Amino acid sequence: MSVLIFIVMLIIIGMLVLSFYRSFLFPYLIRNKRKKIKKAGNSKQLQLNGACLYHSGNIEGAIKLYNEYIQACPKDIDARFLLGKLYFEKQKLIKAQEQFKYILKENPDYVEVREALAYCYLLAKDYKTALAEYKQVLENTPENLEVIYRIALIYQNLGDLDAAIYEYQKIIDLQEDNVEIRQNLAELYVIKKNHFNAIAEYKKILALDESNEDAQKRLVALLNKTERYDELVDLYLNILKKDRINLEIMTELAEVYVIQKKLKEAIILYKNIVEFNQDDAYKRNRLAQILIINGNYDDAIQECASLLLKEPGLDYPKITLVQAYENKGMYQEAVNVYRNLIIESISETDSIRYKLNLSDLICSWGVKLLENRQYKDALDKFLLALQHNEKNSKTYLNLGRTNQAVKNYDAAISNYKEALELSPIDGSIYLQFGKLYEEIEANETALDYYIQAVQHGCSGFEVRYLIGLAYVKLGVYVKAIRELQIAVDINQNIEEAHYCLAIAYEAMGQYVEAKEEYCKVLSINPRHKEARSNLALIMETEKDAISLE
Repeated sequence: MSVLIFIVMLIIIGMLVLSFYRSFLFPYLIRNKRKKIKKAGNSKQLQLNGACLYHSGNIEGAIKLYNEYIQACPKDIDARFLLGKLYFEKQKLIKAQEQFKYILKENPDYVEVREALAYCYLLAKDYKTALAEYKQVLENTPENLEVIYRIALIYQNLGDLDAAIYEYQKIIDLQEDNVEIRQNLAELYVIKKNHFNAIAEYKKILALDESNEDAQKRLVALLNKTERYDELVDLYLNILKKDRINLEIMTELAEVYVIQKKLKEAIILYKNIVEFNQDDAYKRNRLAQILIINGNYDDAIQECASLLLKEPGLDYPKITLVQAYENKGMYQEAVNVYRNLIIESISETDSIRYKLNLSDLICSWGVKLLENRQYKDALDKFLLALQHNEKNSKTYLNLGRTNQAVKNYDAAISNYKEALELSPIDGSIYLQFGKLYEEIEANETALDYYIQAVQHGCSGFEVRYLIGLAYVKLGVYVKAIRELQIAVDINQNIEEAHYCLAIAYEAMGQYVEAKEEYCKVLSINPRHKEARSNLALIMETEKDAISLE
């Protein structure tokens, strides 16, 4: 009976469960399934709509729809990747990083996502983090040139130029004809002042791309800076082979020839330039200047005259003409040009400048006359120079030299004083003052002026020799030896310096050193009677001393 009751109870419970399932559970499951199907359909539609908005340029709208999609499908890493790239395009780097980080947490080997994350850090100037991410990318793709390039940029921004150069070199090893990378590499070499390697890179760039004007200009600048003029000439000649009438390159090449003192080649080039462009007054004037440097004064005068005949209002060819006249010794013609410039000048500033230049020119004329011992004419010229510039210390100095030469010492002293008032720190004036006092045998005063000359910048052989000579005349032999030794160290080929040094050594009883200096005098001038006589006396004295012993 109990078994029967149990079975009946089971049947009743089963019927109740079946009734509940049909009435409640089954409809619920059906509805739930239908909701999921509908939701999946909506999510797919969201994704499609987002893609459409992105392609139509509505990035903000695409971001909004993809965010809704991600909420529905959070595990869709491809959708997250696209959302991250959308954020990146809008420069919302932090939000982009969040999406990329989520993906990498789920899939650490997703290389493309890691590279995108690294680029976010790079743009955010978080260089160290970007570098760490890029290095992880390279572990999977060691020849990824874009990543190597960005690592190089990071090292540049971190100031590690050697590391950046190493990375660029890795790219070059894989891609030898990459001009852009070679340019970056060359620029780094320039920054590091490794001009040798920079020049090598720019040459390779031009070998790959002959028309690369930027590389050409930079190479020219480097070759100039490092004074590698032969290579610069080769570069210019190579350009002119392909572009024979490139006036800019011809001009630059001509100027390199001037630096190399290949003046004939420079003149030929400038003549060709002028032939191609007769109206370029500056080039014609430059040709005249180079002709002057080369000693072709008549040609320079003719070139300037021709230019001025065509354009008489130009001033700078007249200045060049003055230089040509002066170098040829045609001082009166040069003076006439300056006088005309003064008359024609409109600007007061120009007029003053020309007067000062005229004063210097007349002073140079006077110096030439002084050297030729035409003292009266020299005095006239110096006085005339002072009429145009009464504050020219060099004119007073040369006026004093002329008065000194004619033994008019009082006038010379007055002239030197005037010169010192105008230029109290000019050592050459003190030196000349000292020579005057030595000439009138005022040796102590002469010595004072020589010492002041040294204090005011004179440091050559002459001043040291004259100080030593003054000390010898005053009998101060220790100081004389010191100064004369400095003088012969500067120039060992002046016999009188060695002779004075020998006299000082002999006066101090240092006969070995005295003999050495007398021998040096005789090696320079075997006919020096005093040196030979003094050396013979020392040797005779030594023989007598030995015989007495």
